[in-house]
Amino acid sequence: MNRLRSGTAGLLGTLLLAAALPAQEESRESPDLERMIQDLREEVDRLRRTTDSLVPGSHAFVMTGFGELGYTDLQGRPSTFGAAVNPIFLWQVEENLLVETELEVELEDRVANMDLGYANLSYVLSDEWMIGGGKFLTPFGLFSERIHPSWINRLPDAPLVFAHGTGLVPPSSLGVWARGAVRQGDQRLNYAFFLTNGPAMTVADPGGGAEGDHGATGALEFDNYDDINSNKAFGGRLGFLPAPELEVGVSGMWADVLPAGMEQASARLYGLDVTFQHRIPSWKGNLRFLAEWVWSQVDSVAFPGVRAFDNRRNGGYLQASFRFLGAASDFLSRIEPVVRFDRLNQPNDVEGSFDEQRWTFGVDYWIGPSAALKVAWRMDEILNGDREEGDALLVQFAMGF
Repeated sequence: MNRLRSGTAGLLGTLLLAAALPAQEESRESPDLERMIQDLREEVDRLRRTTDSLVPGSHAFVMTGFGELGYTDLQGRPSTFGAAVNPIFLWQVEENLLVETELEVELEDRVANMDLGYANLSYVLSDEWMIGGGKFLTPFGLFSERIHPSWINRLPDAPLVFAHGTGLVPPSSLGVWARGAVRQGDQRLNYAFFLTNGPAMTVADPGGGAEGDHGATGALEFDNYDDINSNKAFGGRLGFLPAPELEVGVSGMWADVLPAGMEQASARLYGLDVTFQHRIPSWKGNLRFLAEWVWSQVDSVAFPGVRAFDNRRNGGYLQASFRFLGAASDFLSRIEPVVRFDRLNQPNDVEGSFDEQRWTFGVDYWIGPSAALKVAWRMDEILNGDREEGDALLVQFAMGF
């Protein structure tokens, strides 16, 4: 193929040179000939680009992703193993045009379930701006975009406020986005904005009582691939890094959440996040601290059989971990203790709603830079409501590839 490309380019160059030599003498007398030569040069350039595109490896295509094997022993329920793999496909179509797709394959209910994690098209406008669209990880807070892959998340499960199907934040969204960053010295500001199909509000308690079920009346459902009204959700995040080791972010989202034809109710989500990483020489290791809190406010609306109520929710988590990277022992240098506190507060005067609090203590053993064995004990407390508490032992092997 390289010989084909060089031979084709050489032939085109010879033709161009042959046409150009007599033109040097006649160009002063023939403007039409000059235009013909210019057209020939442009055609040669076009053909050269075409032959270059046929060479293997000229398109940047990469398959990456992560996988996990887990074991869960939840109090009052049978213990079980679980497994999942998430291949991610990255394709640079042109210098400024990028495609990324994630598939989620998980063993559940005796079958392998496949879902589309995201499928996103991006275009680089400049050093400060990118635009794109599709199904993408929602740039609200930190966890969904940066921490959710199992080999990055220091614990085997997600925080309550970001749990799939039961949290207060959409893990992914369908629509368009714009994002970028600017830098001044060591300080940096990053920004992201999105316009998407909006969430829908649950108008009746679905029941079920599943572990972690927060699908009570008035809660927001984010798996809304067909929008229920013409209003679109708008939101974004601003992150400020006053120093490379510290970032503070604020997020927001606004949307109407009832079907078209009904008296509308608006939802407003606000978020605050902090991440801090620092090397402590005296302890010979790295400290990592994360904190996020989310506030959800939905207009009070009465439903058949359900009176109007104060539909405000909030929740978040605090997490700290320490990696003994500088320890003299190879075993100790691979150990990372981690602790997380979770809290989720919901309206207390609606059926199916309850407040929940968790403490999770874990230890990670890093087999490689992107592979870890995680063991954690989760203590769960229901502060009101009729759901039983369920402490759990969680074990997970996670690997990025």
